[in-house]
Amino acid sequence: MDDIMQRAAAVAAEADTITLTACREGYYPREMEVAEFRVEDLGTVWMKVRTDAASAVALRNGMLAGVCLRRGTDSVTLTGHAVCVDGSDTVAESALAGKGSCTLRFTSAEASVWVDRRSAHYDFRDNG
Repeated sequence: MDDIMQRAAAVAAEADTITLTACREGYYPREMEVAEFRVEDLGTVWMKVRTDAASAVALRNGMLAGVCLRRGTDSVTLTGHAVCVDGSDTVAESALAGKGSCTLRFTSAEASVWVDRRSAHYDFRDNG
């Protein structure tokens, strides 16, 4: 990974704001509230999100999602899939509706960054 992507990883790890937008097939994008997050690397972000009955099914099935992490004027936007997992890193099978929150493992397919007044795009599918 080149220098700008390393700096983007630092921005993501130290972000002061995060936005998660989920897309279910046939529906408009929907922003979800993120209670906590941890950036493993630009390829994997862990989030605790609030759920309701409508989002619970999509979360179990690996919905298409976008995550934007910002620190000051720098930003990292990731696109990929988010899956609700339990503590053993497996897809949660329990009913999420009414539970209030779940842990998401977000796996990035692509990253678009704006860091230090420079932009870059990274495709994880091509670069591993």
